[in-house]
Amino acid sequence: LAITVDHERDTPEALQTWAERFHADPRRWTWLTGEAAQVQAILQGFHMAAQKMPSADGSTYSVAHSEKLALVDATGQIRGFYDQNDEGLAAIARDARLLRP
Repeated sequence: LAITVDHERDTPEALQTWAERFHADPRRWTWLTGEAAQVQAILQGFHMAAQKMPSADGSTYSVAHSEKLALVDATGQIRGFYDQNDEGLAAIARDARLLRP
C-alpha cells in the first residue's frame, strides 16, 4: 500500500501514471490519496508526519515527509519501520515473509 502525502498533485490519475512508470503490479500494490485531513489522520496512526513547504516566492511547494516504510500485519498492527536502503529493504522483505500464514 502506498499513501501519498501530496493530495493536491497526486491525483488518482497521477498515481496510476506513477505506478505504470515503475511497473507496479496492480495485484500487489494499492495507491491511496485523500483530503489533507484524511492523510494527516493516517500519518498520525503511523506515527509519521508530513508538512507542506511553500517556496520563498509562494509559487510552488514541496512536501517534507518521513521516508520510512512501515510493515503492517493483517490485523492492522504496525510491526516495524524500515529505512529505504538496501539493508532496510532486505529487512522488511524478511519480516514480511515471517508474517505469512
